[in-house]
Amino acid sequence: ATAGMTGGGMSVFNEMIDDRELLDSQYDVVAGRWATAADECVLVLTQSGRISDYTLYGIGVLDPAELTEMVTSAMSGTAGETEIGEKDVDFTYDDALALDFRVLSPSDLYRKNVETGGWTDMSSDADFVAQAVENGLDLHVVGVVRPNESSDAKALSAGIAYTPALTQELMERAADSEIVQQQLANPEVDVFTGKSFDTLQEEARQGVDLGSLFSVDEDGLRSAFSF
Repeated sequence: ATAGMTGGGMSVFNEMIDDRELLDSQYDVVAGRWATAADECVLVLTQSGRISDYTLYGIGVLDPAELTEMVTSAMSGTAGETEIGEKDVDFTYDDALALDFRVLSPSDLYRKNVETGGWTDMSSDADFVAQAVENGLDLHVVGVVRPNESSDAKALSAGIAYTPALTQELMERAADSEIVQQQLANPEVDVFTGKSFDTLQEEARQGVDLGSLFSVDEDGLRSAFSF
């Protein structure tokens, strides 16, 4: 599976705090061990010692496309057409410890446009993403942890917890990427468009000034709406 470490929306992948003493006071390791290296992570169970359906979708055990369909149906008001309920999945500690992921930096998903000198977002190109995944960072589940009965654990979110070392490695990977190096070398030019930031600002101002080409019948608006 591929773990997207960045991007909007909710995620089952979260960075763990760098405080082993606090973690040991709130969680029991029920399989394997705590993650310590950049390429290691742990599966965090819920307070009841279960793995949520949302986590199963997020780590690819259940088809993420199915979850997307359910969310879309719910937002469109047709949730009744999609069955939403508990999934009966046989998922063991050994299954968890066999999980491997590939982690991508945002900079991995851009391709340089030779003609414009800018960079194109290729995140919707399946072939490009597949190649990026091949070169992604490895991430292995090395343990399963559960909130202990003596604490109302809040240090970790249910799902996958990776180490601060992975975050640092991703930062270094991004800093060494060609797209970031290009931006740093020429801070006056936007790497995505190949245009100067001054040009982009002027184009934005021109877009706003288009409003001056139109007149507004304020009296008509007042008669149509009450405020």
